[in-house]
Amino acid sequence: MCHLRNAALFLSALVISLALARAYRAPGDGRAIWITQAQIATTSVPSDIESFVTSGFATAGDGGKSCAYFRGADGPGQRRDANGQVWSLHPNEAVPVRCFGAFGRGDVTKALVAAITGTDASATLLFDQNVYAVGAPLPDIQGRQLRGLGPQATTIVFSHEGSGCLLTMSRQWASVRELAIRGPGKTAPGAACGIQMGAAGENPWQQRVDNVLVSDMPYAPIVVESGVAWGVTNSVLRNFGRYGLLVQNLTYADNGDSYVSGVMIVQDAVGRRSGTCLEQRSGGGLRVQNNKLIGCDIGVDLAIADGQETGDILVVGNSIENCATAGFRAGAGGPLGNGLFRMITFNGNELFDMDNGLYVASAAIGVLSSSGNVYSKMGSAIKIAGGSAISIGNETIGSSTTGVDLTGSPAKVSIGKIVFTDVKTKINDTRIGQYGPVDYSDATFQSLASASSYTTLAKIAPPNYGSVLIDLNLSGVLQGVGYSTRTIRIVASRAGSGAVTMQRPILDQSYGSPVDVNFDTSATGWVHVDVKRNAAAGGRSWDGNATLSAVGQIQSLQ
Repeated sequence: MCHLRNAALFLSALVISLALARAYRAPGDGRAIWITQAQIATTSVPSDIESFVTSGFATAGDGGKSCAYFRGADGPGQRRDANGQVWSLHPNEAVPVRCFGAFGRGDVTKALVAAITGTDASATLLFDQNVYAVGAPLPDIQGRQLRGLGPQATTIVFSHEGSGCLLTMSRQWASVRELAIRGPGKTAPGAACGIQMGAAGENPWQQRVDNVLVSDMPYAPIVVESGVAWGVTNSVLRNFGRYGLLVQNLTYADNGDSYVSGVMIVQDAVGRRSGTCLEQRSGGGLRVQNNKLIGCDIGVDLAIADGQETGDILVVGNSIENCATAGFRAGAGGPLGNGLFRMITFNGNELFDMDNGLYVASAAIGVLSSSGNVYSKMGSAIKIAGGSAISIGNETIGSSTTGVDLTGSPAKVSIGKIVFTDVKTKINDTRIGQYGPVDYSDATFQSLASASSYTTLAKIAPPNYGSVLIDLNLSGVLQGVGYSTRTIRIVASRAGSGAVTMQRPILDQSYGSPVDVNFDTSATGWVHVDVKRNAAAGGRSWDGNATLSAVGQIQSLQ
C-alpha cells in the first residue's frame, strides 16, 4: 500500500509539473523559463526569447504568477535582466495588480502604490479573487480603471483611521467596478471615505462607479468632489458615519446630468435613522432614479451655499424607508446655505415610516412638481414650509397623522387629486384653520389675526384668462355667540393679467353667523377673502376661547 501511495504521489507531482511547464512556457517559441519576477534581475534571458510568463512574484507559486513579460520598454512594470535587457508587461492589455506584488498576503499598500504609479494614467488594473489589506489612502488613480471579479470575490479592507479616501479619481473616464471596499467602521476615529470622484481644480467627464459594495466608512462610502456627467450605478453603500453619497462643489452648467441609479444606500440595524443617505449640495443637474434608501435620518437632502444655484433635480422611482426627519428634504437651509434649486421633479417614489415624506424646508426652491408618489406611516406625508411655486397631484397617502401640511408656507401651491386612507388630518393649513380636501391654484393663505376689523383669511390669484371657484364653510365657536356656520360659494375671474372680477355669490347660507365676509379685488390680480365679526349677530371678539375654521375648496376653472 505504501508503494502504491508513493506511486500516486509521484504521478500527481508529474502532472502538476507538466501543467506548470505548459503554463510558464515562453509564448510562441516552445521554450520554458522558470523564473519569478524577483529572479529577472539575476537571469540572463536568451536573446532568442521574446517573451515569458513568470512562475511567481518573490517565490514560485506565491500568488504573483502568470505575468507575461515582453522584450522592450513599451509597457508598464519594467525590469532589467542580468544582460541589461528591458522587459515590460504588455502595453495594450489590462494589468493584474498581482504583477506588482499585490496578491492578498499581508498589507499590500506599497504594492498597489507601485501598480498605480507604475502604469499609464489611463491603464486598466485588474484585481483577482482575494482580500487586499490597505492601511493608507492610495495615490490618485487619475483616469485609470480598477476592476475586480465582483463584490463577492474581490475585497479591499481599508483600515485607515484618519481623513482621506482610499481611492481618488481626478480625470475623465476613470472608473471603479466589480469590487468591495470595507472601511474601519462607521464609528472609527477620523473621516475616512471609500471613493472620491473628482478633485479640487479638476472637472472630469464621465467617471463611473459600478457594481461596488462600500461599507463601514466613518465619513462616507462615496464623495463626489467635482465632475460632469458622472454616474454611480448598481452598487451598495452601507453602514456609514455621515453620508452614504455626498455630492458637492459641482458647477452650475447645462452639460449633461449626472445620475445615481440602481443603488442601495442603507444603515445597519444598529445606529439606524442616522446620517444622510444622499446629499446634494452643489450646482449642476442630478438624476436620482430607481434606488433604495433605508434607515437614514434623511433619505435625499438638497442644500447649497448662498449665491449658488442648480439646474434640474430629478428624483424618480425610488423606495425610501425608515428615515427619521424626512424622506426627501428640499432646501435644508441654515448653515448649509440657501442657494437656489431652480427646478425639482419628485415623481413615482415610495416612502414609508418617517416624520416627513416630502419636506420643502427652504424658500430657495424655484419650481417643484410632485406627483404619483405613495406615502405610508408618516407624521406629515407632504410638508410645505418654503418654496416659490409648487404643484402636488395624483398622490396616495395612507396611515399618516397629516396628509399635506402647509403651515407657514410662503409658496404658491397647486394641489390636484390626492387619495387619503386612514389619515387623521388630510390637509393642515393653520393660515386658514383646518382646510379640507382641496384642488386649488396659486393660493396663499395667512393667519387670522385677533381684531374686530376685517382680517384677510385667504389671498387667491386666479390664473390669467381663467377663474377660480371659491367654496368656503366658516364655522366655529365665538365668545358670546356659541356655535355658528356660514357657507359661501363664489366665482372670481380674470379677463387677462389684470384685475379680478367677482361674480355674484352662487350660494350664501348663514345660520346666525357672527362672521362677515368681504371679497376684496383692489389688489391687481388677487382676491382677498376678508372676515370680521358681526357685532349685530352678537359676537363680542375673536379673543379668549374664540375659534374659527374654514373648510372648503378653491378650484381653478379654465
